[in-house]
Amino acid sequence: MEKIIWVDSYSVGIKEMDKHHQHIIQIINTIIEEKDGDDSFESITNALTELTVYSKNHLEREEQLMLDHKYPDYPKQIKEHNYFREKIANLCFDLIEDTGSIPAEVLNFLKEWFINHIINVDMRYKLFFKEKGLV
Repeated sequence: MEKIIWVDSYSVGIKEMDKHHQHIIQIINTIIEEKDGDDSFESITNALTELTVYSKNHLEREEQLMLDHKYPDYPKQIKEHNYFREKIANLCFDLIEDTGSIPAEVLNFLKEWFINHIINVDMRYKLFFKEKGLV
């Protein structure tokens, strides 16, 4: 499976959020490498754990920015974030029960959700936060 390559069109215009997104991509790419490599269950579960923890912190920070600046699409963002939180928790739980390899659908979900979320949901706050002076 191909790794995610950061492109400028993924930038949401807030340096902190872009750095978070880039790190999340790096973690997803680590999972892809492990899947395509020796398929080490321990390495994959470590990367998924890191993704879960880092994403939690990122989503909380993003949500706090939205609350602080009264972002009008906050409810939609929360819905999207909660879906991801639930899905990633279920994926991790499933992997704990099955010590086999990580299914391709897990990687597809991670890649597709993350890129689609940035492009279709996070981009909506780009102009809003730019007008607030956040960069």
